[in-house]
Amino acid sequence: RNAVRRGGLTQKRHGGRAVFCGLPPETGKRIGYYFGGFTMDKQKRKAVIAGNWKMNNTPTEAGLLLEALIPGVHDADCEVVVCVPFTDLCNVVAKCAGTNVHVGAQNVHFEKSGAYTGEVSADMLVDLGVEYVVIGHSERRQYFAETDETVNKRTRAALAAGLKPIVCVGESLEQRELGVTMDLI
Repeated sequence: RNAVRRGGLTQKRHGGRAVFCGLPPETGKRIGYYFGGFTMDKQKRKAVIAGNWKMNNTPTEAGLLLEALIPGVHDADCEVVVCVPFTDLCNVVAKCAGTNVHVGAQNVHFEKSGAYTGEVSADMLVDLGVEYVVIGHSERRQYFAETDETVNKRTRAALAAGLKPIVCVGESLEQRELGVTMDLI
């Protein structure tokens, strides 16, 4: 609880259950944001809105999308992050330079280097100018056997390199449709 208070969050419950993300339903106005049943005090902590582009957009398409996105978020009162495929990172970092749009990668390996074909290290991401990284996405867990243990290792590697990890603790689409989100989280 002390860590929650220091982070500028206060615990709230709605209808006997925690609300994972959204606006406070009982107020109907924007006084903060809900995260896992906690309301964020925007005076103490800035909201982050991150878009995961998944496996979409070539570097050329990413540039065109950013040309449309950047003017639309130039005065956003939150941190705007785009998490793009590895092949788009160089182009996107360059396009976002001097704007309020921050760049995130979609994965990071926990080792600094070695025989891990197709993986990318935290140091490689930092060298590219990446600030954020998505870790533990449900698709990575489902298709690539990502576990809580590997998510922990990846998170530690990201933090050690100075990246800001976006650790996913959500559910698959099937689990969401079954209504078991809060049980999983």
